[in-house]
Amino acid sequence: MTLRRVLPRIFAEAGSARDVLLRIGLRPDQILPFADARTFWQEMFARIDAGAVQQPHYRLLAEVLEVYPYHPQLRELAERYGVIGPGDHDEVVPFRSLAAADEPDPEPEPEPSPVEGIRATDLDDRVVHVLVRAGSEDERQTAEATLAGLGLEPQEVWSTPYAVSFAVAFADPATVRRRLDDTDLSWNVVPPGRRDYLLRALYVEGPDGRAFRIRDVPAQQTVGDVSAQVMGAEYPTSDPTRNVVVEHLKPDGTDRRLNSQDTLDDAGVRDGDRVRLGVEATAGSINPLDRQDALFRARNQLMAFADSRPDVSVRANSTELPTEYEIDFVARSFAPGPPSSGAPDEPGDPVETSKHQVRIQLPPEFPIQPPLVFWVTPIFHPNVYPNYDGPLARKRPFMRGKVCLGALDELYQPSLDFSELAQVLVDIAGFRNYGLFEVGGAVDEEPTVRGNYYDRRAAEWVWDNQDRIAGIGGTVFFRPRSVGGTYRNVIEFLPDPDDSDPDDPRSEDEFGAGGGG
Repeated sequence: MTLRRVLPRIFAEAGSARDVLLRIGLRPDQILPFADARTFWQEMFARIDAGAVQQPHYRLLAEVLEVYPYHPQLRELAERYGVIGPGDHDEVVPFRSLAAADEPDPEPEPEPSPVEGIRATDLDDRVVHVLVRAGSEDERQTAEATLAGLGLEPQEVWSTPYAVSFAVAFADPATVRRRLDDTDLSWNVVPPGRRDYLLRALYVEGPDGRAFRIRDVPAQQTVGDVSAQVMGAEYPTSDPTRNVVVEHLKPDGTDRRLNSQDTLDDAGVRDGDRVRLGVEATAGSINPLDRQDALFRARNQLMAFADSRPDVSVRANSTELPTEYEIDFVARSFAPGPPSSGAPDEPGDPVETSKHQVRIQLPPEFPIQPPLVFWVTPIFHPNVYPNYDGPLARKRPFMRGKVCLGALDELYQPSLDFSELAQVLVDIAGFRNYGLFEVGGAVDEEPTVRGNYYDRRAAEWVWDNQDRIAGIGGTVFFRPRSVGGTYRNVIEFLPDPDDSDPDDPRSEDEFGAGGGG
């Protein structure tokens, strides 16, 4: 694998190829006309190897790693040539540290202005960057003209065949978002100090097993934005009230659930990684198991879940075939506040809580009948029957703390995975899984919507206090415009997820291995 064989696959379009060559110090008149990517780069490497610029391979590697810092083949080359240290996954060595010893140090930059009016190039690491989806030179020029027309003073930082990044003359992301809101651009805002780079390819497995590829995904786009775009584009008839979860699939076969509000960068998703989308609380379907096997299976799955989570403990009423479990765990949530003197039968303003205990009971007819779940510690949640003192709890004391499990109840199968059940309970506590409404059958060709809760007061409070739900990391019903922007990804269907993908950065270079670059 050599640099001259990798770059034609990454910078396969005239505008982005020209841009990266200008950034390493070539003059416009030194860049050859673009015919096809392979021919262009072969001829350009011959020119730069003849001495057009100093240390061209170092410069190229440093520049392209700024855009694709986690591309496996680029990182391997960068380690080979000392652009980054072995195993370094965060920083690219600035090119100035690689320059020839007799090259003079650059002049110090003037002290930049702290607010609006600064030139973007003077304050590149302290200003907002705007990524725009642009697949042609005309689209890039339109994007730059639009940003200039908004008074953002854009300066191009880098471009690829699918996207272009501009530094703008503002340090406040909210100001930039407000100006971009009414444009037709597909954009993503990168706040000052955050890393401005792309994932060249992200592979997504849908709920039905279909595989998709997204090219040039902004690393500062949120996990939730990516999943919402895939579900909206490829599964338009899916139930919007069902919570979509995203799991990061690791090479060793394990997976890790991601927070939908984290950026891809913060979530640790890297170039060429795979994620899986799923609609939460949909149990699998296999033949019913007999009671003894089912009790063994439930015990083993709950113990495995506890072993994988240091904040979870499980106790059972038997060491062999338990029929009742108590699970303790930690999750930010809300408990009912003390009632006021004027309304002693109503809970006060909810207060934050984090320690929880739930009880799982396996009825005599288990596994034919589903488990029963009750919340033991105080909680203020629309899908948990009030376990605090009040009219509802006094009217039906046998219901105190009963948890509405939604689809796990409605679609229950004897094959229910109890580690999934435990995860659902953690998500219920953190308001990442809750329901206020249920979409029913159509009336006059319009779907009907009705309340879907146990605790009406909690449902009303949640509806009116979505900001507090967001404050503990919960899912909000009316999510505000993404803080990253309205960057619209292009989602490509991959007919067979097991087929070799020539553009997967983890696959073998299509040109074969080679010597030094």
